[in-house]
Amino acid sequence: MIKKLVLCFLSFAVGVTIVKAQNSSEIGKKIFKTYRNSVVTIKFVLQERAVMKGREGASVESKMQTNGTIISKNGIIVCSLTTSNPSKLISQFMGAGSNLSIKSKITSIKVRFPNGQESEANILLTDPGEDILFIKPVKIPSSMVYVNLSNNASPEIFDNIFFLSRLGTMANWAALISSGTISGIIKEPRLVYIPESEEFANESFGDVLGNPVFASNGKIIGIILLSKGISSNEGANMGSMLFNSTEALGTIPVIVPAGDILKVESQIKTSSK
Repeated sequence: MIKKLVLCFLSFAVGVTIVKAQNSSEIGKKIFKTYRNSVVTIKFVLQERAVMKGREGASVESKMQTNGTIISKNGIIVCSLTTSNPSKLISQFMGAGSNLSIKSKITSIKVRFPNGQESEANILLTDPGEDILFIKPVKIPSSMVYVNLSNNASPEIFDNIFFLSRLGTMANWAALISSGTISGIIKEPRLVYIPESEEFANESFGDVLGNPVFASNGKIIGIILLSKGISSNEGANMGSMLFNSTEALGTIPVIVPAGDILKVESQIKTSSK
């Protein structure tokens, strides 16, 4: 009798696990189908120059590529401010007492939409504290998908989440979705969520930052950006950079809540929207 009860319990547990996996799969498919085209590719062209003891070196052109998320029907896109000016991270790595710094200036921003259409874009607003950069394309496709940040979710620890992303030219700009969990919640000095997934850990910053994250109910949680943390470890050594990633610089990728991004977006002048 006991053996039969144990077998029944195991069968029930396996059945529940299969149902949960199926539900998660269906939710992920729905999110992917609904919002995959809200993730776009952003191409920055920068002019950078090294400054040593006040003397500026020759200007060098560099290119950066990252993802962004369309958050309004008028085409406003949010992405990571750091990806548009990586020289700040380099300067922070060198430390405040260093004689060497890097100056950087954006000379061009171009957005590539999922349908292949490209458009120049203009900067609307920046918020260094939240690592937010808002841009708006000059030309917007007639058919466009955006994420409504007001329809948001507030996850709890270990809740399931879904990441949307987009690859580059080597993968024909394919959209991706992966799953993970909320592994931590930081409440001070501002609320951010710490994501956890194998795919997230193995991707580079250019593939991670600017991507939207959704809850298991299909609502948006927020956008992945860089958090400066409570304190900064300026002047980190090379060893800490290699083995501790950007945490050595006091920065970690986090999910900035959709509501906080909306508050910053509200500062954009109405005429620009």
